[in-house]
Amino acid sequence: MRHLTRLLLASGNFTEAKRTFKLYVQLVTKSRQTSQGEVSLLLKRRPTNLPAEHPDTIAREEEEDGAAANGKKFKANEDLPDKSSGDLDDNETYLDALIYGIRMLCRYGDRDDVAEARRISDLVDVVIAERRKWPSLTLANVNIVRGILLWCEANLGVTTRNYGIQLC
Repeated sequence: MRHLTRLLLASGNFTEAKRTFKLYVQLVTKSRQTSQGEVSLLLKRRPTNLPAEHPDTIAREEEEDGAAANGKKFKANEDLPDKSSGDLDDNETYLDALIYGIRMLCRYGDRDDVAEARRISDLVDVVIAERRKWPSLTLANVNIVRGILLWCEANLGVTTRNYGIQLC
């Protein structure tokens, strides 16, 4: 759907591109909410005399066993590899699509679209907070989009939630 958004915008059909982008954001957000996340429930057969363990502990043990078998070790402060499935976009792909959508809404949209871009900017903040290390180019694009959004809000007279004042 993110590709369809780009194609519709390139063909000059902004209203359909906007609708497709909003649907993409809804679908990916809902699938991210319903997914198990980084740690899934791992059922492991254990003797009955051992106490039950939290799924995080079981997952950590499994990763250590797998890393030892592969000759790799993960440090505690290092990010683990992304375990995205084929149906769910990884964080970078989702973030790039959100950045593109905010730019599209600010460039071609009206006052309501800029307000929608502000809500999507809040999603960008959530995605950024999920992971500690991001490529510097991605962080630069996020900051550029924040600047574009502030500029659009100032020119359209939209009240922002972050400042609580009228910018123009």
